[in-house]
Amino acid sequence: MYVPMDYHILFLAMSFILFIITMFLIFVDTTMEKAVAAVIFTMVNLLLTVICGYVFSAVDIYGYDSAGAVVHNVQASMYPFTYIYLVLGYVNICLLIYCGYIFVRKPWIERMENDQIQYPGEIY
Repeated sequence: MYVPMDYHILFLAMSFILFIITMFLIFVDTTMEKAVAAVIFTMVNLLLTVICGYVFSAVDIYGYDSAGAVVHNVQASMYPFTYIYLVLGYVNICLLIYCGYIFVRKPWIERMENDQIQYPGEIY
């Protein structure tokens, strides 16, 4: 699987931009709608991190030889950069779990604020 360097840079940029957008959606004034959008972006970003991680095993850099013909220069030595995307994928899975926590916890917080429910053992 040889992927041209142009597409690889595009996938890298999309992955980091989606990660930053997801962080803003989750941690800045979180609502349920923003959490749903963050889950969708995180799932797309997981797919992109897998693609980017595998692509580092064989990046194709185009070049020209002395006759002017296009030559494919496959760089297979970039595979250690896969670990960056392994970590980014792990962080995305952690963000999915946190979004699940938001889905479970957020309605209860709103209900406690509206109804003034006092749980046993809590002192107000």
